[in-house]
Amino acid sequence: MRICLILIAVVSLGLAASPDHTTVKFHSDFDKAQKIAKKDNKILLVDFTAKWCGACKMMDKEAFSNRRLTRYLGRNAVAVKVDIESLDGLLLKQEHGITVLPTLLFIYPDGEVAQRTERMMSAEEIETIIENFSEDLIYRDPSMSYSHKTRAVEDLRRNQEELKKVGYIGQTYKIVLAQTSTYDYAIKLYQQYETQLEERPTIFESNKNGLYSITLGDFDNRDDAERAMRKLRGLKSRATVKAVSDL
Repeated sequence: MRICLILIAVVSLGLAASPDHTTVKFHSDFDKAQKIAKKDNKILLVDFTAKWCGACKMMDKEAFSNRRLTRYLGRNAVAVKVDIESLDGLLLKQEHGITVLPTLLFIYPDGEVAQRTERMMSAEEIETIIENFSEDLIYRDPSMSYSHKTRAVEDLRRNQEELKKVGYIGQTYKIVLAQTSTYDYAIKLYQQYETQLEERPTIFESNKNGLYSITLGDFDNRDDAERAMRKLRGLKSRATVKAVSDL
């Protein structure tokens, strides 16, 4: 029951700052995608799906149609979509013990599973997970000497800091309707706001402070988020705008 509630609650609709007409380009051949990831020393993102999976379709519409994530994955990962009802997909499903959809696997170039998620994921969450493995990819690269790895990690950290300053990494913005430290109360708040608003809110779970945020939208800058917030009607509490990195 908890999984079902999560799948329903984390769907976000309708308040993008501008329409996204790009989608993540997925490979359909797992073995080929894995070879490319190994050759390019990139994370392999495996999206297990099925035609009947409504939550999977919503993640395609929301997360995998996000232009920021599309650009990011194009540079930093190899993505493959696996239909668990196909012959190859059934074998992969059994190999990895897939029991819930959607399930995402984040796999190192050497084939080791780095992380597994079993719920709908936002574009920001997927990007953050892959970004967190950037240093691991360098240290695990067998073609680099230790001194080269050390310099590469230092360069990576400098580049990440510069990108954060200009708003590329971790600087999308959301309208925050409320925050709470308990999941059950987050569900209650979500249901309340769902009846108050035309747009469906999202429950955003923070890995940093353990709070659950009830949010709306996904904006590239604070000004767009604040303009959308001022147009909201019927709110019984004061909303704010926050960067995803601050949630």
